[in-house]
This record gives sequence, C-alpha cells and structure tokens, in this order.
Amino acid sequence: MKTKDVKYANFKAEDIGDNYVAGYASTFGNVDAYGDVVEKGAFTRTLKARSGSIKFLKFHDPNQPIGKVTEIREDEKGLWVKAVFSSTVAGQEARTEVKEGVLDSFSIGFLPMKTKADKTDDGRVINRLQEVKLYEFSLVTFPANEQAVVTAVKSESDKPVLNELNQALLDQFGAFLLTKQLDEAAANDDAASEEIEDEDAAADDEAEKQIDTTVDEVSKAFSEALFSLKLEAALKTLRKRA
Repeated sequence: MKTKDVKYANFKAEDIGDNYVAGYASTFGNVDAYGDVVEKGAFTRTLKARSGSIKFLKFHDPNQPIGKVTEIREDEKGLWVKAVFSSTVAGQEARTEVKEGVLDSFSIGFLPMKTKADKTDDGRVINRLQEVKLYEFSLVTFPANEQAVVTAVKSESDKPVLNELNQALLDQFGAFLLTKQLDEAAANDDAASEEIEDEDAAADDEAEKQIDTTVDEVSKAFSEALFSLKLEAALKTLRKRA
C-alpha cells in the first residue's frame, strides 16, 4: 500500500461579518508556489464522503480547532467554504486576528489521491491534482495560491504559511518522535536493569546455595574427622588398660 503525505495549499482570505468567515479555500487551474495545480472536480468525491468530517483549524494544528464548518462546496472557481467561529477563547482569538488582518489566508490540508505530472510551456514541471482527500482547512499567514480569497462570511481567515508551517509541523513531529524514542529507551533500560537485577539475584541465590553446600560438606567432614580422632583415642586408652 502506498502512502501519501498530507499537503497544504494556501489562499487569501477576507473578513466579512460577525463570527463567520467564508471564501475560497482553493481555486482551480492556477499553479501555486509549490508547483501544484488543483483540477476542477478534485474535491467532488471527498465532499460526498467526508463533508461532515472536514475540520476548521488554525495553522493545521489538530489541537487548535477554532470553529465549525457550516458550508463547503465545489463550484466553477474552486472550493468555497464557510465556517462559524467557536465561542471558545481560541475561536474568538482567531476571529479577532482575522478582523485585525493578522490572519488573512486559508490553507487546506489534504492527501493527493490522483495526480498527473505535466509541463508548462516554459518547461516548468507541475503536479496536477485530479483528486484529493480533504481533511481540513485552516487560517494561516502566508499564501501559496493567492487566488483563493475569503470573501463572504462573518469573520476572516488567514494567509497560508506553507514553508514555515510545514517546518513547524516537522519540528513538532520530530520532537514527538524524539520524546517517544527517549521514553522507549528509558523503558528498555528499566527492563534491562530489572533483568540484570533478576539475574544478579539469581546468581546470589546460587552462590548462597553453593556456600551452604560447602559449609555443610566441611562441617560433615570435620565431624567425621573429629569422630575418627575420638575413636582412635578411645582405642588407645583401651589398649593401655589392657
């Protein structure tokens, strides 16, 4: 089974109202900063299968859900989305950041399911995304595709930060792996220590058994020798008396 990495495509967003945000999270036909071109119909299957599972996040962080998707559809231009900000602190902070222009772009997180390599007239190699599996869209800060703009909801989105975002995700994942490896190493060390302690304890028990055996044997030999001496002395006494 082949696996594909989750990719992010980012688009410009605009603020339009009270506690909602809307606009295009992706547009068709244009080449983004990473050489990807989303083809018309790329979201058709995933929207039928996952329309109720798409998440609204901040910086693609699953630990930062900031609202709920209320509408998502594919039209002639691209993927249009609408979401309401959560009443949580994180949701309202994101809403404020959109209104203040701190966050002004959308970015989508997806798996490329069907792609086709192609070349532009100037010889540039591009990747045509013919079908994708959409997981979420996020508010970010730097766009890869500047044609996707938030245009009609009650709260704006953010610019996509691809390089910085992906680097942050890699750093987080690297830290997670390192922590996991350290935990596993510590667990292995503990297990090894317990095993060594068990082996040492077993060795000590065996040594004690050997010592006990030796002491018993020496005691027995000493007793036998002493008995022999006493017997010999008794015989000498009897001889003298005779």
